[in-house]
Amino acid sequence: MEMQKNNESVLGVSEVRWTGLGEIRRGDYTAYYSGGERAERGVAIVVHKSVVRSAVKKIVCNDRIIAVKLKAEPVSILIMQVYMPTSEYEDDEVEKFYDTTEEILEEDGKMTQTASYWETGIELLEGNHTRTLLDRMD
Repeated sequence: MEMQKNNESVLGVSEVRWTGLGEIRRGDYTAYYSGGERAERGVAIVVHKSVVRSAVKKIVCNDRIIAVKLKAEPVSILIMQVYMPTSEYEDDEVEKFYDTTEEILEEDGKMTQTASYWETGIELLEGNHTRTLLDRMD
């Protein structure tokens, strides 16, 4: 598995192309995901079991934004995975996206260290998106 080989505890993923929202546990890893009604877009945060114990809040907004708040000392950590709309989208959709991320940061970003990944795609997931991510969690 790529996360294990690279000694990574947290991985943000865009374009998971799963529907609905939830979490999947596979081996030592848990994927928190948020997709839409159709298998398009979608975001996920994959965490090692050592990190799962620190997760105090999951913020699932839509198929473009997901966040996990981790309890840490001296401050908590807010990890956001976002899938940024491209320039072909209408300004109001882009503005709504920024408003949502700002709301999360205002509400849950206080007294935290924030890590965010702004991406328009990811090369990690090619071909069958669901199978690829699940295989990488083993």
